[in-house]
Amino acid sequence: MAYVSKSSPPTALVDAIVAVSEGRPYVDDHIDFKVLKEHPWATLTESERAVLLAFCRGCNANEIVADTGRSYSTVTTHKYNGLQKLRLRDVANLLPYLYANGLICELDGDVKA
Repeated sequence: MAYVSKSSPPTALVDAIVAVSEGRPYVDDHIDFKVLKEHPWATLTESERAVLLAFCRGCNANEIVADTGRSYSTVTTHKYNGLQKLRLRDVANLLPYLYANGLICELDGDVKA
């Protein structure tokens, strides 16, 4: 329910804890979700994003196929297209990419491919 930037002062973490304890979401002022709309991540289709996040969570292609009912070919196509759009060589670069671009919060979303 809360996102705090590592570069924020400790008071932001305290504010986040208070907000969550009161049942309110909290987003640090240093996190700009509007920028995400212009980011290459926003160019991914919902399926590409879901497949890449599943790989990032440690799933392999066969597990994603089993979980989603999609064909192996479709899963690998989503993976390939998503990585191309993000200009990444392989899935091993994805988690560092999410961290570096402030997108790690994407891992908290629903798992649908």
